[in-house]
Amino acid sequence: MVATSETCRNATRPGFGGFASRGVALVVDGLLAQAVFIVLAASVGIVLGLAGGLRPGWFEGGLAGGGWLLVVAVYFSAFWSNSGETPGMRLMKVRVLAPSGESPSLLRSLVRFVGLVLAIIPLGAGFLPAL
Repeated sequence: MVATSETCRNATRPGFGGFASRGVALVVDGLLAQAVFIVLAASVGIVLGLAGGLRPGWFEGGLAGGGWLLVVAVYFSAFWSNSGETPGMRLMKVRVLAPSGESPSLLRSLVRFVGLVLAIIPLGAGFLPAL
């Protein structure tokens, strides 16, 4: 079979990842990001425990929540801007590409992360348009 220009054009132009493959990739990445956070939080907790801890309790909770958000944002943004894929996306053979065909910039990756968080907030309803 001879490749036509239409076949060649479609071969170089990527399509969209499926809903299930993107969902599985997000779950895998969520688990990995959570594991990274748990290791970092446990390390900080050990140091703070030896140093006497922080008071009051709401401050510790606020730091933990902010730390979690920072770890997850860095996890996704760093992977997206460096290689265009997270470990979960690599597992499912899905990539994020900028309009130029390259990996997105760090700023674009951060905006994408904000969009991900906003899609999750209404109990995942933000993902319905992907169906």
